[in-house]
Amino acid sequence: MKLLTGGWILQSANFEFEDGEIIEIYGPNPMGAVVFGEQGRMIAILTANNRPATGDDDSRAELFNTMLAYSGKFKLSGDTFTTTVDISWVTEWLGTEQLRYVHLDGDILSLRTPVHEHPRHPGRRGFGDLRWRREK
Repeated sequence: MKLLTGGWILQSANFEFEDGEIIEIYGPNPMGAVVFGEQGRMIAILTANNRPATGDDDSRAELFNTMLAYSGKFKLSGDTFTTTVDISWVTEWLGTEQLRYVHLDGDILSLRTPVHEHPRHPGRRGFGDLRWRREK
């Protein structure tokens, strides 16, 4: 757990579909931070860079669709960690276990999701690949 402890700043957030297509989940230059606490809690928030101003229902929906935020207790095991989600921007994640594959190269942390259907691209499966830089 000590290897992950601290803050990390998002460098990129991609989704690779099974057919090889790669998209930037939150567009170019996404913003985000994840913090892994010594007591085993992680907190993550990610957003697109150029989000619309709050206004009508359509812009509020776009704000919601261009972000991710959740928190929970996590356990590190080998090259994976699992977060038991107890706070989330979507209620469907509450009580779920979110598995991530971990690769650490110095101050660069790569987190990959298991293969799953992308919620904004029904019927298309792949994995998320997020790169983080350790906060100094």
